[in-house]
Amino acid sequence: PTKYGVPLIQIWQGLGMDFSQLSVPQVQQVLERTGLGFIYLPQHFPQAHQLVSYRDQIGKRPPIATMEILWSAYRSGDQGETHHVAGYVHPPTENLFRQTCQLRLVKNFTFVKGLEGSCDLPRDRTAIIAISEPSSSQGFERLLLHPSEYGLAGKEVPFESTTKLLAHYQEILKGKSNPLMPAAIWNGGFYLWRCGVCPDFRAGLAKAEDLFTSGNVAQKFNEIVDYLHKVK
Repeated sequence: PTKYGVPLIQIWQGLGMDFSQLSVPQVQQVLERTGLGFIYLPQHFPQAHQLVSYRDQIGKRPPIATMEILWSAYRSGDQGETHHVAGYVHPPTENLFRQTCQLRLVKNFTFVKGLEGSCDLPRDRTAIIAISEPSSSQGFERLLLHPSEYGLAGKEVPFESTTKLLAHYQEILKGKSNPLMPAAIWNGGFYLWRCGVCPDFRAGLAKAEDLFTSGNVAQKFNEIVDYLHKVK
């Protein structure tokens, strides 16, 4: 659940994707068909949603809120096929994540000291990341990615309104350049590499830019929106 700011469900809805009314089997159906799924806590996990109010009452992040960052609704037959991605703010959290993955036998993970604790790689500072590396004695590798080395450094775009943010996202989906496009390429390229689509990070960046400008992202987006309408 979103701690502060605009909930992700509102972003999806603003872009024309509404997962909030789907049942869990329907979410599974969309995931299998399109490769994208979204768990909306009030609808799909109301027991956990009831815990959210405690966050405001306590005033600090309770242990359950840290767990929420890492838990996953997806489970494959082979844990090696599951890739856990999580963002955090405070460095000790990463150690908790890695220990949890070890206990839960999660082999593939990516943990990012991201923007506001998200999975987004920053552009105004070095991106600090831990990635799973079975051949390492520690079981992970530390990455320090400098945006300036890839020509993608810049100030973070301030949030002005949900309306303006959605307008920027719509432009990006259409492959149009705007202040958020460098961040989309920076992050898209990283995750294309980490998820095995591209052989290295630079190849991922090139692929991400091509997917946006060629219209492939827009095509995939429309495919998901159309299928969501059919499911309903």
